[in-house]
Amino acid sequence: LSRTEDQYRAAYARKTEKHPRRCVFFGTSNRSDYLKDPTGGRRFLPVDCGLMQPVKSVFNDLQSEVDQIWAEAVMY
Repeated sequence: LSRTEDQYRAAYARKTEKHPRRCVFFGTSNRSDYLKDPTGGRRFLPVDCGLMQPVKSVFNDLQSEVDQIWAEAVMY
């Protein structure tokens, strides 16, 4: 999960090359205590779903949070 690039031979290529990783990993859990790292789970963004009625709209009220999430992802 921590590597930033992979080395492989792409289709029809003659040799292996390094390619930056461009993917997203996700998973589901019924437990809320799955992040055990004492320093915090900075590489993970837990999203709780269906616990209560939303009080903010992702599209209208959370633009500053979305910008911060993208900023942290780009810096990582």
